[in-house]
Amino acid sequence: MDKLLSMIGLAYKAGKLKFGSDGVIEAVRSKHKPELVLTAAGASEGSLKKIKDACSYHNVKHIELIQDMKALGHIVGNRASLMCVAILDKGFAARIAELTKGGPTDNISSAGGN
Repeated sequence: MDKLLSMIGLAYKAGKLKFGSDGVIEAVRSKHKPELVLTAAGASEGSLKKIKDACSYHNVKHIELIQDMKALGHIVGNRASLMCVAILDKGFAARIAELTKGGPTDNISSAGGN
């Protein structure tokens, strides 16, 4: 298992993660915003736009992963698939962002100059 998915799994086990599009958007709109939002490869264009727009508007960093929805779902509670997660802890978010840098297919966008 790669280090990125392991770190997401640790955040899940520590209770520092929201998941699913509704849970992520609710977290982004809340008073205590997540540090980072991750979307899996293969997410539908409509859902991806909804997440990206919410992150941009509420100034939350967003990263599109190269890992697919099945891999993300497996690491978060052994679900069949999962489109997105919100990382609530600054330490986990920093390490995950670090692990996503430098890959040939990284697509990192910072909302609002973050």
